[in-house]
Amino acid sequence: MCRGGHCAPVSRHVRRWWVGPTLRSRTAPIFTRLVNFCWSLFKWCLLLVIVAALAVGGYLYYRLDDEIRRQVERRLAEYYRDFDVRVGSARFDADRGIDINDLTITPKTPAGSAPPVLSVEDMYLAGNVRMDQLITRQMRIDDIVVRGAKLHLVHRPDGQWNASGLLPLPRFGSSSPRLKIEDAAATIEDASIGLTKPWAISGVNLQITPGKPSAVGNEIGESIRNSNTTDSRHPHAGPLPEGAEALLSIDGTMTGLPAKEVHVHGDIEPADGQFDLSVTAAGLEISPETLADLPSSVTSKLHGADFSGRANLALKLSRSGSDAPINWSASMKVDRGRLSHPLLSEPLTDVTIECRADPHRLFVEQIVGKFGSATVVAAIDRAGWSEKAPLGLSAKVIGLTVDGRYRPLLPEGAVRIWDRFKPIGIIDAEVRLTFDGEHWRPVVTADCRGISLTDAEKFPYTLEQTTGRVEYRGAEPGGSDHLHLDLTGIGGGRPVKVEAELSHVARRHTDDFTTATGVASAGESNSYATYAAGYRGVESVGEPASPHPLGFVKVSGTDIPIHEQLLAAIPEKAQRLTRSLQPQGAVDFQFRSEWKTLSQPRAEVTLEIGLKDCQVQYDRFRYPLQHV
Repeated sequence: MCRGGHCAPVSRHVRRWWVGPTLRSRTAPIFTRLVNFCWSLFKWCLLLVIVAALAVGGYLYYRLDDEIRRQVERRLAEYYRDFDVRVGSARFDADRGIDINDLTITPKTPAGSAPPVLSVEDMYLAGNVRMDQLITRQMRIDDIVVRGAKLHLVHRPDGQWNASGLLPLPRFGSSSPRLKIEDAAATIEDASIGLTKPWAISGVNLQITPGKPSAVGNEIGESIRNSNTTDSRHPHAGPLPEGAEALLSIDGTMTGLPAKEVHVHGDIEPADGQFDLSVTAAGLEISPETLADLPSSVTSKLHGADFSGRANLALKLSRSGSDAPINWSASMKVDRGRLSHPLLSEPLTDVTIECRADPHRLFVEQIVGKFGSATVVAAIDRAGWSEKAPLGLSAKVIGLTVDGRYRPLLPEGAVRIWDRFKPIGIIDAEVRLTFDGEHWRPVVTADCRGISLTDAEKFPYTLEQTTGRVEYRGAEPGGSDHLHLDLTGIGGGRPVKVEAELSHVARRHTDDFTTATGVASAGESNSYATYAAGYRGVESVGEPASPHPLGFVKVSGTDIPIHEQLLAAIPEKAQRLTRSLQPQGAVDFQFRSEWKTLSQPRAEVTLEIGLKDCQVQYDRFRYPLQHV
């Protein structure tokens, strides 16, 4: 600035202001482009790093899951050396667990075509699992959840099960995890007895919880720790061998059976094969279709019988060791049952059964049912399950209508007794059967409630409205059977008494008077007429070929009007004489036929007739006599 012709010097600040804009205008574009380039380079590098990280991470992720699948498959294959093990896929969740899918375990066979004994859709090993534990084989597994498992059990002809090699279960660490099985299924076949249709179970849900180690396991585990050795048989089992496995508690249900509810509860010791289990089934539906699924060895013993009903079942199973037999006991209650059999004229309905069973005994406390209009009550006690196990049966029938329909139900020897007396009517009967392993011995007592009865062999006179008791006792070993009659019937409107005491009523062809049934069949006679004539004291041509009983039959009555039915029952010789007299009126009579020895050719027959105010007219001297 100039003042008075003088110019003052320009200050430094003024000069910087003056020259500043010119310098910035030259350097700013260069710096901006550099910054922008660096920022763009940084963004592209970051993107490449992210993409590379994703690619490498994804590769490692899928590579890890595949490696886990191979590790699981290899470790199971090392444990189950007699099986082919396949794992479809596996997924690792850090600090959470391992998810395994499509696991199959198949027995190794020369043909290589055996179906899997076990297949699992999904199995999750839950726990705080780390990568290093996969290598050390000491994974901490707290829970195992198995979904959609299918078990195929086959009982082979050699008595072994195809799945026996699956036990004991493998372990993935030093402790036993809780095992939860959801929606499992099983099929059971028995090739040893020709079971063609497998037995299927579905809807199985189980909870298996480890408990305290067993005493055996503690001893084995302590010895292993002291010796600092491991079990080469189970390389992944941890520091303790399978013998140190803890006690396992099982609790579960099954819904695939024809029952409202099936519950399983108990304990298993994998160390030595001990177990103690209880199974209860409520509302179990029994039908002919259910029975058809049983083994053929069982259905063949039903002999065409069909049974249906609803049952409540309680079963207990236990074993003290892998080499010990299985001990069991069962109790069952059945109601609304129905039993039919080809030999029964009509089914037994409204059946109620209460029974208990174990390896040494079958005890049916009570069987109650309706047989037509009759009520049946029975009980059975059998000592064992062999073919010749001793047995006792007691039954009572109230209001049974007796007719020819029941003849086919009787043993061959008892048919002869039936044909002799031809009972028809209503009775109350009590039956006791005992079997000692060789012979049956029946005791039958019938209280007659107005039946018709005819002794077709000794005195064929039909009695109506007969009451009284009939008792038959089967033969003791080395002895004979016995028949007792004490009856009172109506004949001609008057009471007629029938009494009998007979032994050797039903006999075999041999001299032994007992048979395997205790109700022996009689030998064939040459002629029924000859046989009957021998009983009635009539001389016959030749000796009777059939055996006969010992004892007597007595028929008596008082004030009996003379009528055709009475005349027809008199022995032939006496009948000819009696008819020739053309009797009318009433009589007192007593007929007695008796065998004293088995060698008697004919019975000793006595007939006493007392006339009461009768009228006779002899056909050869036709003069009527009255008030005889």
